[in-house]
Amino acid sequence: MHYIAWLWAKNDRDPLLNSIDMVLLIRGGDIDDTLDNAIGEIIGVEHMPSFIKIKKKLRIVILFDAYDEISAKSSSDVHFLKIIGRKETNITFVMSTRRHKTDQILSGGINAPMWQIVRCNGVNSESVKQFLASNSTEEHVENIYSALKENNLHHNPLFILMARQTFSMEPFKADVNLDMYTLLSKFCNGQLNKLYNVTKQKIDDLEPFYNILGWFAIDSEAVEPIHALNVFYKQQRLLVGFKVRLQEEVNSKNIEIMNIKEISAIASDAGLLSINCKETVYDKQYSFMHKAVAEFAVARLLYNTKMWKYADTLYEEKWSMPHYYLLSHAINENKQSEDRELWNFQINYSFDFNYNNGKFQIITNIARITKNTISN
Repeated sequence: MHYIAWLWAKNDRDPLLNSIDMVLLIRGGDIDDTLDNAIGEIIGVEHMPSFIKIKKKLRIVILFDAYDEISAKSSSDVHFLKIIGRKETNITFVMSTRRHKTDQILSGGINAPMWQIVRCNGVNSESVKQFLASNSTEEHVENIYSALKENNLHHNPLFILMARQTFSMEPFKADVNLDMYTLLSKFCNGQLNKLYNVTKQKIDDLEPFYNILGWFAIDSEAVEPIHALNVFYKQQRLLVGFKVRLQEEVNSKNIEIMNIKEISAIASDAGLLSINCKETVYDKQYSFMHKAVAEFAVARLLYNTKMWKYADTLYEEKWSMPHYYLLSHAINENKQSEDRELWNFQINYSFDFNYNNGKFQIITNIARITKNTISN
C-alpha cells in the first residue's frame, strides 16, 4: 500500500503531487468512531484545533489501511460514511481493502469517478523463487513454489512469507498440500514451537488457546460481525449478533474463556498478535498480526465449541474464510463419526434443494446447479 502511494505521489505529470505536506497512516482497526478522532489519536488531541485550521491549506495524503476492518461503531457515523463526499480537494485517500468491499467504497458507483482502483495481483515468479532461496536449497525452492502454485498462492505475499517462515524451521515434504489452511496451521504451530525453543513457554492444550484467540477476534471485531442462527427453526437468521450469542455461552460457563492476559501475552511473544501501548507500557492493547490469523482462530473456536451451528457464516460472505478454515480443519482432523453432525448441518445450511419445472435445483450461496430429473 505504501509503495502504491509512493508511486502515485511521484507522478511527474502532476507537479502538485510532489508537494505533499503531510502523510497520515490510519489502520481500519484503529477507528472507533470518527475519522477526525482517529487523526486526533495520531497527532494528539491538543493539536486538533491547529490541524482543523490548516488542513484546507495543506496537501494531505491519508493512507487508510484495511477499510474492511473498521469497527462496527463507525457504521453509525454519518461523517465517516460520507468521507467520499468530502469537499477538501487537497486531501487524498489511499485505501486498501478486499475486492468485495470496493462497491461500498464507491458508494454503489455514484462517486466512482472520484476513485482510481488499483488491483494488486501479487508478485512475479522469479522474485518469489529468489525470496524462497534465501533460506532453502534450490530443490526445495522448486518444490515449495510448485506446491504454492498448485493452490494458486504463488502470487500471494502473505502465504509466500508463511511458507518461507514455516520451511525454514521444518523440512519440506513433496507430498504436502500447501493450501491456505495447511499454511496457516503450520505457521501458527511453528511460531508457538519457536517460542518454546527460546523461552520454554509451552501451550499444553491448543484447544483453549484457540478458543481464547477466536473469542478475542470476535469480541474485538477483528472479524466482521455476523448474525446468529436459530438452530431450532430451519436455521433462521436472527437479528441478534453472533457475538452476543457467543458471550451468552461464555457467561453461562458453557465455554471457558480464562487467562486472557496470559494467553494474549504468549500469542504476542509468538508473533500471532501485535501489541500497542496507548499510554504506558502497562496499558497494553493487542491486535492480530493479520486478519487471516484472526479468521483461522475463529474457525478453531467454532470447531472446538460446536458454535458453528449458531453462526451465519456465509451471509454476504462475511465469514467465508472462517467457514473454509472450519471445514478444512474438520477434514484434517478426520473424525468422521464425531463430525457427522457438522457435515449434516452443512448440507442443510449451505444448500437449498427444490424442484422447478421438472428440474432438480441445488442452490448454494455462490451458484445455482440444475440437472434434469428422470420421471418414473
